[in-house]
Amino acid sequence: MAEAAAIVGLVASIASLVDLSAKVVSRLREFTSKSSDIPESFRSLSTLLPLLTATLQHIQSQAEAGRLPEDVTKALTAVVDNAFEQVSTVQISLAKVLPSGGASKLERALKALKSLAKEDKLSPKSQPDRQRIVSIVGMGGMGKTQLSLAHIRDHADDYSSVFWLNAKDEPNLRQSMANLSVIVFPQSANPAAPSGDDEKLQIDKVRRWLSEAGNDQWLLIFDNYDNPRLPGIDSSTGYDIRTYFPHRARGSILITTRSPRLLFAKQLPLKKLEDVEQSLAILAVRSGRKVDGDVSATRLALRLDGLPLALATAGAYLSQSADSFDDYLELYNNSWSDLSQYSHGPADYEERTLYSTWNVSFQQVRGQDPEAAELLKLLAYLDNQDLWYGLFPENLNDAPAWWTEVMKSRVRFNRAISTLHSYSLLEVNAGQYRLHACEHDWTLEHPNHEFDQEGCRIAIHCVAANVIWKSEAEYWVRNRRVLPHARRFQHFRINAAVDWSGIESGELSWFAYLYKQNDMNAEAEEMYMRALRGYEKAWGLEHTSTLDTVNNLGNLYKAQGKMAEAEEMYMRALRGYKKAWGLEHTSTLNTVNNLGLLYADQGKMAEAEEMYMRALRGYEKAVGKDHPRTLTISSNLEAL
Repeated sequence: MAEAAAIVGLVASIASLVDLSAKVVSRLREFTSKSSDIPESFRSLSTLLPLLTATLQHIQSQAEAGRLPEDVTKALTAVVDNAFEQVSTVQISLAKVLPSGGASKLERALKALKSLAKEDKLSPKSQPDRQRIVSIVGMGGMGKTQLSLAHIRDHADDYSSVFWLNAKDEPNLRQSMANLSVIVFPQSANPAAPSGDDEKLQIDKVRRWLSEAGNDQWLLIFDNYDNPRLPGIDSSTGYDIRTYFPHRARGSILITTRSPRLLFAKQLPLKKLEDVEQSLAILAVRSGRKVDGDVSATRLALRLDGLPLALATAGAYLSQSADSFDDYLELYNNSWSDLSQYSHGPADYEERTLYSTWNVSFQQVRGQDPEAAELLKLLAYLDNQDLWYGLFPENLNDAPAWWTEVMKSRVRFNRAISTLHSYSLLEVNAGQYRLHACEHDWTLEHPNHEFDQEGCRIAIHCVAANVIWKSEAEYWVRNRRVLPHARRFQHFRINAAVDWSGIESGELSWFAYLYKQNDMNAEAEEMYMRALRGYEKAWGLEHTSTLDTVNNLGNLYKAQGKMAEAEEMYMRALRGYKKAWGLEHTSTLNTVNNLGLLYADQGKMAEAEEMYMRALRGYEKAVGKDHPRTLTISSNLEAL
């Protein structure tokens, strides 16, 4: 009940903050979009809203998982839904007034293309003897092809001709170039299927035509060039797209790709939609439904994290279904594999689906660097945000060969990271790495469709090895950074599939400690009980490691207000410590003091005094009167 009360209090605080935030919406109309007119507090509020949303989503997941009493869950539902709606309202209003949100992602990207044209990077209207090459770079599903289409729509008149080429692999590109020959030279078209030599002649003919003097106003679009052959990239199916460029450096070339390593092109990175209003707009258009003020639509938009293809796929599904936005969100969270298998992607994404683009990239990575592919699979069992080199310890008992290879040096680890980054499967920023939320869902459902116990065991080791004691320097910063990765193991599929009996009890104890320090008491109890069963099986009921866990369970029960259970654990630990260490050992005395604290909380002052006096005499003898521990017990005694 203590945990439930804490959650109710947290929701009440959020609701109050959201209510206060909503009151500023009326003030937003007083300001223009000029940055000088906007109070700094509005900008701060804009950065705070995602944190509120994430907290609400966590509370909602706790309730849905049955971790809260039924009456508490029922009471929370209306409050959480209202808070979601208010957050959405404030977020949309701020997006309209803050200058960073004044244009959609597509509009900003188009402006970037225009600016590149002004810089003579793509424009055919200046420097005709100079070849202009731009690459639109982003992970699968970001809308690179759609951006290219929008550019053609708005600027077709700037070019003498525009040619679209399928560059997803070399055979398709060769066929596209041969087809282009038929369009450019219709009088020489051969009705029979061309041989390999004929195809080569057709391609060379097109390249020569594109190189002719005076023919420099065209635009070539190489779409989906995702498997390049470049220095440092060893790919059996990759190819160098430059061998299909015109013989002379002229004209404009636009490439859509997942690879950020096309250094011969001016790069235009395409990122996720940061503004929830833009995500809602995609849902509205694709589903044909109204989304204004719809808290369930906002929840879905936030969950899909600004990925255009995921939003378009959701909209396409809902346009052909009676399901609500919340129904789709539940399917996405709980039946991801079925949803991805049986729902069709949007028509303008051709045959690509929410997951197929990542499947292709994953297979390419596996062919080039198998260890990097295994590392990506491992990331399914960690949080998708704030991954860093130190999270992955080198020392691991019974490590698989791929792990030994990747972790043999930081240089080798960085090479694996670079491979994943080359296919836009991983974002890299100042020593930190992240996966998009939707891609993270895919890593668990597809590369890990058959649950990887070994990979999960390594991920558990990574988390446990990074938790530190409360007494250590920067404890709060370090453990708060690790916490999201520990929370990943509360995912319903991971928690249910892990063979917890095969996890070292010491690592389970670190998880329990981290959960307890962050008021995740139910999760901490679950981990302590798993650790206890492991110690009892490995070392017996009276081993000191077993007794330490029993004592820690007593501390947890006391924090939860379960006084009877806490006393039972403390008494069991005390009997064991007496037998193992004797009456005057500090472990024994610590449990005696814990009993004193418990009795004091229960109002049993005589029993508390007896325990404190006994602990005090022991600590004075063991560590001296001036030791901090001794002074703390003395203070407890005086407070009775």
